[in-house]
Amino acid sequence: MRGLGESIREECLEEGRVKGREEGRAEGREEGRLVGIQVLIQDNLEEQVPRERTLLKLQKYFDLEEEKAEEYYEKFTLLSE
Repeated sequence: MRGLGESIREECLEEGRVKGREEGRAEGREEGRLVGIQVLIQDNLEEQVPRERTLLKLQKYFDLEEEKAEEYYEKFTLLSE
């Protein structure tokens, strides 16, 4: 039979593991989203898609505000030069 302290400790450890997995998944989704944004921008640059059209795609496919789409566009355009 386990003691009360051991039981509480195991519950806390499990809660920590669950929280860690949730945080890891959230980080992974965000990283994947950023990769998708970067790929869309780079592909559109290679295909010589106008800037405004690329910004509209970012807003549509990634649910971004115009200002955030422009911020990503500038950031990832500089990286591809």
